[in-house]
Amino acid sequence: MVRVSDIIPLSEVEKWNTEDIVLINAGTGQGKTTFVKDILIEYCKENNKSILFLVNRIALKKQTKKDIEKKEKNYIANVRLTSYQAITRLLLKNKNNPDKAKAIAHFDYIVCDETHWFFSDALFNNTTDLMWNWLINNSNSIKILMTATALLPKKYIKEVVKKKVKEYKLTTDYNKFIKTLYFYKNDKTIEKILFNLPKDERALYFCGADKAYTLSKLLPDAKFYCSENNKLYKHADEDTFKSIIEKMNFECQILCTTSVLDNGVNFQDTSIKHIIIDYFDLDEIQQMIGRKRLNINNIDDTFTLYIKNLTNQGLNRIRNTNNYLLKQADYLEENGEIEFTNKYFKKSVNNIIDTFTGEDNQIHRKVNKMMYTKIQNLIEIIQKMLKRKKDGYKQAVITRLKYDKKNVFDLDTELDGSILQEYLNSLIGIKLFKEEQKKLKDFLTTNDDLFNPAKTDHKSLGLNSINGYFMDNGLAYAVESNIENSRKSEYYKKTYWIISKK
Repeated sequence: MVRVSDIIPLSEVEKWNTEDIVLINAGTGQGKTTFVKDILIEYCKENNKSILFLVNRIALKKQTKKDIEKKEKNYIANVRLTSYQAITRLLLKNKNNPDKAKAIAHFDYIVCDETHWFFSDALFNNTTDLMWNWLINNSNSIKILMTATALLPKKYIKEVVKKKVKEYKLTTDYNKFIKTLYFYKNDKTIEKILFNLPKDERALYFCGADKAYTLSKLLPDAKFYCSENNKLYKHADEDTFKSIIEKMNFECQILCTTSVLDNGVNFQDTSIKHIIIDYFDLDEIQQMIGRKRLNINNIDDTFTLYIKNLTNQGLNRIRNTNNYLLKQADYLEENGEIEFTNKYFKKSVNNIIDTFTGEDNQIHRKVNKMMYTKIQNLIEIIQKMLKRKKDGYKQAVITRLKYDKKNVFDLDTELDGSILQEYLNSLIGIKLFKEEQKKLKDFLTTNDDLFNPAKTDHKSLGLNSINGYFMDNGLAYAVESNIENSRKSEYYKKTYWIISKK
């Protein structure tokens, strides 16, 4: 297996200079942190150089610190490990003192782990651009950006920053470790899976905080974890967090968590056999998949991936919400501050518009370029999905992962199919008169996935439709119609259906 250290040997590191923006585009387990430990730190140690190592989450910071200390206990003095948020706080504190802000950047190398954070968090954090501008405009340090989802950072540097990128790239073959990819639309379907997990298998469930907390209470042997900034953090399980940091695993069978774990935190646990993702963003999906660190020497270290599907209606809803955000930004850019203030006087102004005090001591407004770029990119991706007309979101996910379509299935249909077969088996050989026929039709018409177009009433659901469905889906069942000939029966001369197995 090719690793980052193979494509960036020491001879390559020696060529870099402070004008370079180095982008390491590689997935989880491909040796990004190992490269820093084994090559970059060793090089800096021998040449008396320093490194600022930036991460974006507390859990990742603690895991990375633990990882580096294993390698270089005596060299930590030359490696400062801190978070993006800590640097941002320093920049905000010294916003009126640029000399102090510049003084922070006295390192020879600045390593930015999980660089996509600048854009993923920009949707709800309007300070990521401060950190980014400080980084990119720093002329004293060689900038090293590391991420598994480099499309947007690379695009932003080229189109907005207008600088060149020195990129080193490794691809990830998801077909090797994703055993099966399921799409689902009904949360109850996932609950059925989780309630029936084999005892020796674990599941990692990514979703919003409210849903994650509710599920952790509902499911057996489940724990909840979220960001310390979330209102539900008081319910987060501290023992689980400790286990993640110290052991790279979790003790419960099901961990219900938010995107707080989508950046850099690793799980080294072959018993994690199910990863469920209820997030829309393709970059986030890739990051969440990457949380499981695979054992490349174990061909059985695979897992099943479940992703919540989105209809075109859902995609349109997301697009319209984000279009509204861009509308304010575009108006400000096109018409200027005075016209913007007049138009939106006494109206809510979105986070995409930054308000600040200028050198003239007057209040000014400007567009947050990082947030704008992220939203604009999101809308462009949705537009491409909608052009497909059918299954646009599903196809976009499959394309992004370069996953083999023959291993992609609809979980709702598959589960409903197994339930249907159990139900049909229970009816084999039993005479179904009018009331029982109604029950069978009720079962079939209340399931949206069985018929296309859906059968919404009993009149449209006859023997031909039912038998046609069985044939189209390879189900070895048939329904026939007969007349009850027994005079002893209360249904004498009445029509009944009977189900048989072929």
